[in-house]
Amino acid sequence: MTTPTTLVDLCQEILLSSGPLKARELAARIRASHRLGGDSNWDLKRDLNRTVLYPHRGSLFQIDSDYRWTVVGRPAHAPRTVPIASPAPTTSLADSGPGRSLYAWQTRALQAWEAAGFRGVFEVTTGAGKTRFALAAMSRVLRRPEGAGARFSIVVPTVVLRDQWRRAIAEDLGVPAGEIAVRDGQERGTFANPRTRFVIWVLNTAARHLCAEHGRFAGRGPLGLIVDECHRAGADKFSAALEAAAEFRMGLSATPERWNDDNLQTRIAPMLGPVVFRYTREEAVRDGVLPPLRALNCGFELDAPEQGKYLVMTREIGLLLNYVRSRYGLTREKRGLLFGKLARIHAESPDPKIARLMGLSDERKSLLADAPNRRASLRELLARLGEHKVIVFHETIAAAIQTHREVGEQGGSAMIYHSAMPDKERCRQLQAFEGVRKGVLCAVQALDLGLDVGSADVGINYCPVSSQVRLVQRYGRVSRKHVDKPCALFFNLYAMHTSEERSVAFRSTLNTPGVLESLTVPCSTALDFRLWSMETSAPAA
Repeated sequence: MTTPTTLVDLCQEILLSSGPLKARELAARIRASHRLGGDSNWDLKRDLNRTVLYPHRGSLFQIDSDYRWTVVGRPAHAPRTVPIASPAPTTSLADSGPGRSLYAWQTRALQAWEAAGFRGVFEVTTGAGKTRFALAAMSRVLRRPEGAGARFSIVVPTVVLRDQWRRAIAEDLGVPAGEIAVRDGQERGTFANPRTRFVIWVLNTAARHLCAEHGRFAGRGPLGLIVDECHRAGADKFSAALEAAAEFRMGLSATPERWNDDNLQTRIAPMLGPVVFRYTREEAVRDGVLPPLRALNCGFELDAPEQGKYLVMTREIGLLLNYVRSRYGLTREKRGLLFGKLARIHAESPDPKIARLMGLSDERKSLLADAPNRRASLRELLARLGEHKVIVFHETIAAAIQTHREVGEQGGSAMIYHSAMPDKERCRQLQAFEGVRKGVLCAVQALDLGLDVGSADVGINYCPVSSQVRLVQRYGRVSRKHVDKPCALFFNLYAMHTSEERSVAFRSTLNTPGVLESLTVPCSTALDFRLWSMETSAPAA
């Protein structure tokens, strides 16, 4: 039999030679024979079930009553891949750019990528060095005989990430600027230029043109595809970018699997490969790759008139929820998915009660977000954090602009970053923030993904976030390793005795690896500097 090139091929080869096996037994044999990943926290059995066995059940694999798997066929059109080989591990990029040693996890991840046939998704916590790992992977490919002359497309979701990648390729790999091109709404970089070896695509452009670009140059030399923040590429309007022909394929994300969709299993893994390596925040803190972080949930009271309005709205929302759940058979639907389904129902057949429920929910959310005591609590926190570099995350551009104005009026150093700003101005604001010793960066959701703001050591959520994934991403913005940052702090502001309190309490019970401690306290207590020490606990009540 030929050398296996993907996890599907590995599973088929082992099952054909050994007979029926349970998923656990199959995972053990793959580990023993190919040493995939070397990471004890990687649940290979789970990934085999989710991305190989069950997705191909009936077409390639079948399962019996004892949960043992066997082979029933071969793929009709297997993707082009490169045979597995195992050269000596890379430990630095010194031979292809300015030399800095790789972290141990990056070396293990390189081995996992090669063992998986140069395909796969890497679930790596924010700030641990995903970009540098991908650079090392490209460097290794270019030094292999089958990778000689390879050209790479790197897909990113934002223009700021585009610029970070362009800078990293030039500085870390020592690639001349003329060999790096950009493809977005303004620039039209292409491999048609014989000098171009790397094209950095913004995702919305890649979804429209990347397949055609790679199709024109397929067969003229090896092609590579690196998709940064690959969970974004699984969306309907972007997933075409994943279908581009490439011998070397890689997805990078701290959160490739989302609770509200199955894009990893249905779109990302079939094109880029399954998750072949995981590296958690807990491991990164243990290894000294990231600093420890303490999260404080800081509660403030609503004024009496606001509290009265909130209670009236909440009672009506409860009645409307009971009605629509019963009317449309959604009694078991989770709250996060419920509103999406109701929006689709209302679009097809307008229902005034659904419209009232959605409008009232938005009105209640605005009431909480605009509470004067929230703004007062933020001002007090920022006054106590005058010697720190702080990122304040807002849910609206208007709130970010107000914070930016207030900090400036108090004589502080204030920068702002949001999606309505021109690209160049956003880049200038980030550079200005990196250049100051202390200051405040006022941001909206545009800063959640992948941006390197290494010197920030404090984060503040002006309002609670609706997703644990977004919370983890924001933790990552302030917990990157930096010479002046032994630890990081994060404050979540919330209105006490409201739905926000239930939200932060619930998220505090979830496992957020690498967060030293998550405390829920009143804002007045949160201002106690004893809570800000990584060695102390909350004062006794």
